[in-house]
Amino acid sequence: MKNFKRVLAIIMTILLITLAAGCSKTSNSASNTSETSSNSNTATKEVVTIKYANWNLGTEEENNLERQMIQAFMETHPNIKVEIDESISTQDWNGSLATAAASGEMPDVFMLINVPTGIANGWLYDLSSLAQNDNEWNQIPKNITDTINYNGKIYAVPFAEHFMGYYINKDIFDKENITPLKFGFTVDEFKKAVLDLTKPSKGIIGLDNESEIIDWYPGAVSNKYGWYTWDGKGFNLTSQEFIDGINLAKTFDKAGAVFNALSDEQKAKIAGSKDANAWQTGHVAIHWDGTWMIPDFKKNLNFNWAFVGIPNGRTPVTLDYLGISKSTKHPQEAYEFAKWMSFSKEGYLKRLELAQKSGIYVNSLPIMNDKELIDKFISLANVEGLKEAYDNINNSFVEGFKFIPGYVDARWNAPTGIKIGDKDNATIGDVLWNAPKLGLKIEDYVNQLNKLANEKYQEAEKAIK
Repeated sequence: MKNFKRVLAIIMTILLITLAAGCSKTSNSASNTSETSSNSNTATKEVVTIKYANWNLGTEEENNLERQMIQAFMETHPNIKVEIDESISTQDWNGSLATAAASGEMPDVFMLINVPTGIANGWLYDLSSLAQNDNEWNQIPKNITDTINYNGKIYAVPFAEHFMGYYINKDIFDKENITPLKFGFTVDEFKKAVLDLTKPSKGIIGLDNESEIIDWYPGAVSNKYGWYTWDGKGFNLTSQEFIDGINLAKTFDKAGAVFNALSDEQKAKIAGSKDANAWQTGHVAIHWDGTWMIPDFKKNLNFNWAFVGIPNGRTPVTLDYLGISKSTKHPQEAYEFAKWMSFSKEGYLKRLELAQKSGIYVNSLPIMNDKELIDKFISLANVEGLKEAYDNINNSFVEGFKFIPGYVDARWNAPTGIKIGDKDNATIGDVLWNAPKLGLKIEDYVNQLNKLANEKYQEAEKAIK
């Protein structure tokens, strides 16, 4: 009798599993996405194949971290086979994707140069139901997910996250008896440090480049703005914050406090060569860069350094994004793979594990606001300033190139009709690049630049509606 009951229990279990598998195959309910464990796709015995295209995969022989992540995914998701799509050319990414789309051969998951292009071309699957019912998606900071919400729909997965900001050469500060900048420093402290540490006779200069100030300054001094004055609806180049940022950059140029703005002769006197990497060789006190450079800094810098971000502690973030093809036959599986490679806790922990085994450093930051992930990353990175940046992640703002429609034209490429130097029809980028260097009175140009930038944004936005 006991054996009969045991056999009956086994039969009932098999029937329940079979029923669940059948429901899994037929149901397209968003509730299927709420489970995020490694076994979330194993309810069905059917093995599906998805194709993946990215420019960071290296070669099969190299078997880099990305390829190891793909293999680990297949081991933990035995019903999903991932094939690398080699037909998408790194030399012409968007062109290759367009060709694939026209022939009905789009990869299921692929890296995006920028999201609006993918939407305008009709390449992207609407991920709204998959993402919004995924508990892990809901742990991504809202200011990150807002960047890929277009007209109430989600069209991409945040793939790799990096912070941007200033790094300091602590040895220069100490040698000159100046208190090193700490994360959350003020604009006045920044200005004073740049000017006080510009001592060409001692072979040091305060800042290596001033052009980024134009983009971060408005968001640093006002929560109304993000990168390049973006407020979610348009640009604000007539704002006093934007004007003040350009004028601060102009102050540094005028004082000779920017290495890249010096003459070749001046550069050679300070750093030994006009082509020197003055930051790496220890001649620049404050350097702008992204956290993707941390592995290089750990390897090549022979001085004490720290990440200090930008004034007032709002961290600029830059993101890569993955798209899922609108034509995919396996959206659930494609989404599970995309999140494994990007933001899921299970996937990111595996990334850290594989990197440690290979003796390499993971330079893409945890995207989910999960304490375990963040603490582990910070512990492994061991870089001063990163914890403070994460502590203020909900007040960060995102660089606009990959998510704002028309950004390339609005920030750089749109011709203005303004004569700058030998350019009779300078672009927006030309004007902003030269404004600090040539001492232009930017107030005379901002109305025209603002109108043009917003026109380019509005034109591009119409293409994705």
